[in-house]
Amino acid sequence: MRRQMISAVGLLTIALVALTAGCGGGGKKSSSTTTAVTTETTTTPAVDRKVAREVPAATKSKGTLIVAADAHYAPDEFIGADGRTVVGMDPDLAKALAAVMGLRSKSSTRA
Repeated sequence: MRRQMISAVGLLTIALVALTAGCGGGGKKSSSTTTAVTTETTTTPAVDRKVAREVPAATKSKGTLIVAADAHYAPDEFIGADGRTVVGMDPDLAKALAAVMGLRSKSSTRA
């Protein structure tokens, strides 16, 4: 019984390693080409007063949620056509979360 459990754990570990092995970047450097972006009209969520009350006073006083991003992983986040704005689904999520908290968001990167 113990031998079967050890074998099952070993097989599960090998399966998990094999499944996650494809998630890496393969060691390739990201390209420096600019990707064209089509923006869609989205609605900004309303402030959730219960959530807004939980925002720390120091953050609330600044009024801005600053989000760091490694802007080399499109479509998650990348540098827009203007060469300095971080765009993608992660900055969009940050904007939505900030709006719910009653804040503005600013995505920052060291591209």
